[in-house]
Amino acid sequence: MKMLLIRHQNLRFHKGILHKLGSPLSTPEPFFNTAARLKNLAISRLPAPFVGLFEALTGAPGTTLFSVRNEDLEALMAANPNGTVAQFLDTLSGYTVTPAVFFENTFTSQTVQALSGAPLKYSGFGTGTMMVNDAVVVRSDIFTTNGVLHILDRPIEFSRN
Repeated sequence: MKMLLIRHQNLRFHKGILHKLGSPLSTPEPFFNTAARLKNLAISRLPAPFVGLFEALTGAPGTTLFSVRNEDLEALMAANPNGTVAQFLDTLSGYTVTPAVFFENTFTSQTVQALSGAPLKYSGFGTGTMMVNDAVVVRSDIFTTNGVLHILDRPIEFSRN
């Protein structure tokens, strides 16, 4: 097989097509580093004691993580300022799906199970408004070293079955 060498930083060869990108390619990073780089992601503002727990929970290969915006995370934390590690893990596990990576084009009216056991209903692909339960995906398909990250417009409402 002949290899194609591309010497221009904003070109990418994929499946026989050469793509010109608006910005240079970057290597995916772990979830936490990706959040810090974006600077507008709630998980980049986690209190220090929870960072290791976050990395352990989201470190499995093939993980899909949903994150709320900074102001929503701050409201959740303010509502429970003395939250325990167990409460944090319980909340985070409701926003994590593994081992499965769900990209934007898989939001086709299916329900999957979060680590917490809570159902997450994906819907809206092709309609212009992708959703997870009642939350709108405001930014999708942010690649990380072991999965994909989607940013939501508000915390997820979990059904009480």
